[in-house]
This record gives sequence, C-alpha cells and structure tokens, in this order.
Amino acid sequence: MDEVTLPIIFFQFLPETLILTTLSLALTGYEIKLKKVLVVAVIASMISVLIRSLPFPYGVNVILQLPMLVILLMIFFKLNIISSLIASCSGFVVIGLIEGVFNFIVSTATGISLKQAMVDPTLRVLFPIPEYVFLIILIIICKRYHFVLFNIREMNDLGRMKDYE
Repeated sequence: MDEVTLPIIFFQFLPETLILTTLSLALTGYEIKLKKVLVVAVIASMISVLIRSLPFPYGVNVILQLPMLVILLMIFFKLNIISSLIASCSGFVVIGLIEGVFNFIVSTATGISLKQAMVDPTLRVLFPIPEYVFLIILIIICKRYHFVLFNIREMNDLGRMKDYE
C-alpha cells in the first residue's frame, strides 16, 4: 500500500501516465492529440491512486493499470481492442525496460537505493526525473523521425482500403 500525497500525484503519477499514454500512441503510429492524452492521463492517474490505495502486493497495480489504459485508449482515441492492447503493452514494455535501466543508473550514481527513494516523498518525486527526460526525448524523436515499433494505424488503414476494393 503506497502513501499517496498530492505532490506525488502531480509530479509522479500524472507525468508517468502522460508519458506512458503518449509513448504508447507514438510507438504504434497513432496521432497524439494532446487534449485527449491529458484527459486520459488525469483519469488514469486518479484510478491509479485508487488502485494503489488498496491493499494489493507491490506490482499488482501495474497489472490492474494495463486494462484500464486499454479501455481509456479505446474510449478516447476510438481504437479497437487489439490496437489498444498492442499500444498499451508496447508502452508498458518500453517504459518498464527504460525504468529498470534508469533505476540502476540513478541508484549507482547517487548511492540512493530504490527503497530509500520510495520512502522519502521528495526523493520519490526527484528519482524518476532523468528517466522522464529521456522518455520525453524518445517521444520527440519517435514523432519527428516517424519511428514506430508497430504501425498499427497504417495496418488498420490498409485493412479498411482492402475492404473497399
């Protein structure tokens, strides 16, 4: 059970969810509509607070947040369930890998363990900042150079065109 305070919501949960949603869409070739991403991030952050307040073991919150993000992408971005699932999973996997690397790098560079950072509210907010900066740069690169892992949008468009022929 996490201790959730207002600064943690605004400076950890909300940016984390904004980055996750944006990266998920960018890696699958979908257009990033900032207003919709912000709405999804706010709703997902509030649901995340609720999930983290429940007495689940550590890590279960991520498992519960994945279906939530899938549903929110379906509702706000009008994606089908498969496209939404692929987008969400790709975002979770990429962020999970990058988070693991950055947790190691920041812990090694600062001497602060992840457990210490999770206990202190100030460190909890500051610890992921290098990761967030890197992920934002990654999103900008993906959008600028049209880098995608799975171009689901294009595949869906080709599938629709095939139906018209």
